[in-house]
Amino acid sequence: MRLDYHAPPQNPYRRQSRRRLSSEVAATFKALCVVLTLLGLGSTFAFLYTNSDSSAKGYTLQELELAHQNLAAKERSLEHQVINAISLETIGENLNDSDMENIKADELIFIGDQNVAYRGERQSQP
Repeated sequence: MRLDYHAPPQNPYRRQSRRRLSSEVAATFKALCVVLTLLGLGSTFAFLYTNSDSSAKGYTLQELELAHQNLAAKERSLEHQVINAISLETIGENLNDSDMENIKADELIFIGDQNVAYRGERQSQP
């Protein structure tokens, strides 16, 4: 009996296990199916997300345009009220309600757009 048994040397260039071609094709086909399924699902979710997001933005844009139109109408109304309040006729009408002296329009001098000066002599208050 021999006690110093050595295994026969193996060729390092030889393949250890060889798979059949049909099993390699089946594994590649399964991997391809998984990748294509994941790509399809990912693109579907991306498409649905972008479309739902754009329609929501459209509704938000319509609401903002309506709010802008309402604010513009309110601004025009307030400007009209301000112009009416600072007009000389309104000031003259308001003077009748108070104990202030009413001034005729020919006694006023307009300087610039909104500055008004008094032309006549002022009466001294007792």
